[in-house]
Amino acid sequence: MEKRPEYRAAWLDASADAVAAKFKGADVTVPPEALRVFLIDAAGYEDEGPIGEALGLPTEFDWSEMENRLHTIDAAELPGVFTRWLLFRAMSSVHSSYDVLGDSTHMLPLLAGVVGVDVRQVQADVKRKMESEDRAKALEEAEKAKKPAAATDLAAQAGEGAEGGKGGKGAAKKSAARAGAKAAAEVPKTSKAKASADIAAAMQALEGESTTGSAAALQGDEAPAPAGAAPVDKALPKLKAGATAKAQDVAPAAQGNEAQPVATAQATPQPAGEPAAPLPEIDKDTMVRVKDDARGPNGKRLKTCGRVCWVAKGGKEDLVLHYGPKSNETVLNITSADVEPYKADPLIGSKVRVLSNPMAMHRNAYRWRQGTVKACKPDGWEIMFPGVKGGVATFMIFGTEELEVLE
Repeated sequence: MEKRPEYRAAWLDASADAVAAKFKGADVTVPPEALRVFLIDAAGYEDEGPIGEALGLPTEFDWSEMENRLHTIDAAELPGVFTRWLLFRAMSSVHSSYDVLGDSTHMLPLLAGVVGVDVRQVQADVKRKMESEDRAKALEEAEKAKKPAAATDLAAQAGEGAEGGKGGKGAAKKSAARAGAKAAAEVPKTSKAKASADIAAAMQALEGESTTGSAAALQGDEAPAPAGAAPVDKALPKLKAGATAKAQDVAPAAQGNEAQPVATAQATPQPAGEPAAPLPEIDKDTMVRVKDDARGPNGKRLKTCGRVCWVAKGGKEDLVLHYGPKSNETVLNITSADVEPYKADPLIGSKVRVLSNPMAMHRNAYRWRQGTVKACKPDGWEIMFPGVKGGVATFMIFGTEELEVLE
């Protein structure tokens, strides 16, 4: 009898019905010890962030520390731990574009109403505090900016005092500068018209020589020079001061028989007004990978490049992606052009992570958990999830579209 599967199923169902009957009725309250049982069970598959916050543990903690805390905490504290766990669990998946107060089902406004916390007043208090901190920071930065300027002014005044006395180096330098300016003013200046004519003549001469030199260079070193032509390196006319630099900028002289390098041709610009390629549509509840060269609005490469994510908000622009259960494990302000479809390629023995959003409650507990592929079944991959602290392992089947291959 004991080995018959129907016997096992029958006594399990009968026991569950008997216990459930004890919790029926309007006057039934939740026994704290029932909460302890639930929390110990939930800690095995829930993200460590919410349960750790509910228990007041540090960000990094050992699982044995959490289990010990749940087993030994006073029964009177358990309702508070349970309620905080519900709250932090709901907050762990909130992203920056989510309207918490606009969602009538979210834990924050619901629990706030139960305990009498005015969230709008909290918002106003936080806003005032942040504005005050911003003003204080701005004043501090303004004071820092004034100090270097004042130091520069003092250094300049000190320099004038040290060098500006009678017979000092400052006076000598100023006198020399004035004398140089006076001498420069006495040098006869070339008229603008004459300078322009000189430059035009030099450019014309160089144009002729450049043409001859280019033809010879194209024929190779064995091509004879035109009759009466001077060697290229001696054919440059003597230019007057002021015209040399400009003329050479226009037509640099060739050296010997070697052809001068040709300026690199620039890419032909795209025709103006050509429409950009349309952005692809990304569906919600699918899996994507952030491209390796994805960049944010500031032009910098995203730190989340290469991440495999679940799409919480699809479309073409302003996608919302999750790559973990915590609120900071979110990718925002990204377009569909910055992601690519992802499909796992698991093998027996592969380490995988459940990254989709399973709808069934018994499957939702496995989201974000890591496991090992044990077998390929007709309806999907059988994944083994290790038990907590050496407990009994569990098995669940998932489709390829629900998995991320880790190794």
